[in-house]
Amino acid sequence: MAKLVLLIALCRLPTLAAAMCLMKTLFTVEGKVYCDTCRAGYESKAITYIAGAKVRLECRDKSNMALVYTKEGTTDSAGCYKIPVANDHLD
Repeated sequence: MAKLVLLIALCRLPTLAAAMCLMKTLFTVEGKVYCDTCRAGYESKAITYIAGAKVRLECRDKSNMALVYTKEGTTDSAGCYKIPVANDHLD
């Protein structure tokens, strides 16, 4: 009987470990904010990176566009931002 309980526990362990990994999913949204004065639509030598700009990440539900997650960030001196996002917000 003890062997059966141990076997069941060992079979369930990978499932529980996978579930814990999914709950701790972390990814980072990265980007740059710049002024595109020549309206090129891409990064060129004429652009100026904007330091201290506020950026916001918004995740919305696909079916009704309701806001389900939001997080803000600020650009550094080079105009770069990184916004860490915990878990999957199903968007």
